[in-house]
Amino acid sequence: MKIYYCFAFLFFCNLLEGQRIKSTAFVNGQPISFSGLSFENKTPDQWTFYFEDAAPLDVHLQTDRLLVNGKEVLFQKQTDNSFRPLTSIENNTPLQLDFDPATRRIQLYNYDKLDVGVYFYGKGMACEKFDADLPNPFFDPSKPTVLYAHGLQTGSMARQFRESFLLEFKDVHVFTHENWLAEGWNVGVFYWIQLADEPTPWQAEAKMNSTASKVGMRWQKADGTFEEIKTPNKTVAALFADNYQAIFNESYQGKEIRLTGNSFGGQLVLQTCGELLKRTVNRMPERICLLDPAWSPKAFQGYDKELGEKWTGDVSTAIARRLKLEHQMAIEYYRTSILTTFTTPGNLAGLAAFQHLQLGYTWSIANKHTFSVQHYFWSNAFDPPLELKKRFLGKGKPTGAVSLSASTSNVRVKAMMTDQQHWKHRKGENTPVPEDDMFLKRKKRY
Repeated sequence: MKIYYCFAFLFFCNLLEGQRIKSTAFVNGQPISFSGLSFENKTPDQWTFYFEDAAPLDVHLQTDRLLVNGKEVLFQKQTDNSFRPLTSIENNTPLQLDFDPATRRIQLYNYDKLDVGVYFYGKGMACEKFDADLPNPFFDPSKPTVLYAHGLQTGSMARQFRESFLLEFKDVHVFTHENWLAEGWNVGVFYWIQLADEPTPWQAEAKMNSTASKVGMRWQKADGTFEEIKTPNKTVAALFADNYQAIFNESYQGKEIRLTGNSFGGQLVLQTCGELLKRTVNRMPERICLLDPAWSPKAFQGYDKELGEKWTGDVSTAIARRLKLEHQMAIEYYRTSILTTFTTPGNLAGLAAFQHLQLGYTWSIANKHTFSVQHYFWSNAFDPPLELKKRFLGKGKPTGAVSLSASTSNVRVKAMMTDQQHWKHRKGENTPVPEDDMFLKRKKRY
């Protein structure tokens, strides 16, 4: 990994307003040291690194490419402010690296070490893991914060894949979180990828609720093997709650905390709130959003020993009821695919503001399930979608009210939670851009 470290370090040696920035590179959010390493900065964009036990390394950063010992390292441009290398310096293997030239921050990922926690995002792919003892350029405790939790990650270690807010579909290439940044929000992701990469859904789901299931808290390494000895002694929900408390401590003054989750991530958001209800916390979230949330059928939940005979859907419903009654929390629930239709806890849908997103621009069930994330985050860039009422002819008539989206006010979400109705996608369902969405108010919940 030493050669990877020096590759990361080169980006920090740059001239900005006449002064050179010297900072620290990060691997899985932790600073790395450079024992036995020195460098010579020949020009603002050219370095030579010297090692104790390796030949010198000549690095030249050009406008659109990086040369290492005269060989080009390929990059994929994400935005004007974010780049991702496609190949490493040695062996032509994938190099997991996110770089933000604006802040000169670099983030490398080592998948042979368990990495669980919240990464805060800047523009594009630029991100940095939250550490209470270190400054983070992408987190400001005076700003409102939205956190996203992913779900099942089967196959992610083999691909070394990490979810992001990028929507890529046909001619659409949008980082859907950037409008939140422009409006002054902190945007973060709770990553638990190595724990969530399991062959079956219920194996990953078990770890959210139990440390004593058949799979325990094992986690997958880059080579596909499982680490079963050096594992967490807490559930994933407890780990998320630990991160939550560290971020939203007494010094946090942002006007809103919003938690969002897709698939099992939606269930995780509720289970984490349940964990927070057991603790003394500085502040609970004001709003949670469940994006096509998932629960395994009860017949497959033999892994969750600590839940006994309780179905996770019933456990989540009980938590949501407490959040609504005791904390007046705004709860959004979006269904976008058939994958979750038959495991929806009916009482939970009745507690939340419940809306169908059709996402008719894609035929893929998997896309319908996961694109709910990007659709939701992108919707914050536009006014809330209009609410329609049924008419004899046509797709509906505006009622003067609005329906659900990320930009819908908390007051309106709560009003929709008290109305025994649901909202169905009626206009704009065939385009990926949320701007033209409208939803028809229906009498039945789901």
